Amino acid sequence: MESGTDGSAPLPTPKSESRLGGFGGIKKWLEKRGLSRHGHSRQEVLSEDAPQTMSEVVTSVSLPENLVKPEIPIPGVASIPEGNIRLFHFTYPENLDSIRSRGITSPNVDINENGLNSAPNSTWVYSDLNFNELPEWTIGIPFLEFSAPPNEMGPHNAVGKEGTARTLKPGINIPLERIVAIHEPWHEMVRQSNNGVIDPEWLKSYTDRSVQVAGTRGTRGGYTNYSEIARQKQYLESQVIEANKYLNSPDNQPELV
Repeated sequence: MESGTDGSAPLPTPKSESRLGGFGGIKKWLEKRGLSRHGHSRQEVLSEDAPQTMSEVVTSVSLPENLVKPEIPIPGVASIPEGNIRLFHFTYPENLDSIRSRGITSPNVDINENGLNSAPNSTWVYSDLNFNELPEWTIGIPFLEFSAPPNEMGPHNAVGKEGTARTLKPGINIPLERIVAIHEPWHEMVRQSNNGVIDPEWLKSYTDRSVQVAGTRGTRGGYTNYSEIARQKQYLESQVIEANKYLNSPDNQPELV
C-alpha cells in the first residue's frame, strides 16, 4: 500500500475481493425517526447527489436493539453542496491532527507529457464507495468524508466493486469546512456494542485482521513489517479506549427504542 504526502490516502486496490462488514447501524434509526443525523428527512438524504451504492447501504443495514445516539457520524448521509461529488479519503492516524487543523493538503506535482499527474504522489479518494465491498487494507483505518466539484477531480478513474478510485487534481486542497465527517474505528466499535459492551468476538476479529494487514503494509518481498504491526495495535487500543469513553459517558449512553 502506497501513500502520498501529508493527507494523501493509501493507494487503492480496486480489484480486491476482500470484504469489510459492520457499518451496521442505520436503517431502524432512520425509519423510526424519519431523519438523518443532520435533520434531513430520510427521503431527502437518499435523494441527494449521493452514490447509489451508498444509498443501498443506508437502507440495507440494521441496528441492534440498543441504538447508538446519532452524534457518531454515519457515512454517506451528511449534506453536501448540490453538484458536488461525495468523496471518501482513507489516511493514516498520524495525519488526523494536521487534517483537523488545516484540512487535506494535496501535493503539487508536475503534469507529464500524457497529461496525468503522478499517481503515487496524488491524493487518492473514492467516489460511490460501497461499504459492502471495501478492500481489506481499509480495516482499522480512519477515513474522511467530503465533497468536491467535478472540475477539481484528476484524470485517474479505477472502477472496482468497492467504488471508483480517483485522484484530486494536483494542488487542490480541501479546507476543513468542506470535510463533513471524520470516521474513526472507535465509531464502528460503538456500533458493534450492546448494552454498553463492545462485542468481544467481533473486536478480536476486527483487530486481528487489521493488524495482519498492517504487517504487510509497505513491504516488498513478502517480509513482515513488525513496526507497523506494533503501531496498528497501539492505535486500535487507543480506539477501544475512546469507544468505551463514549459508551460509559452519562451523556452518550445507548438509547433504548
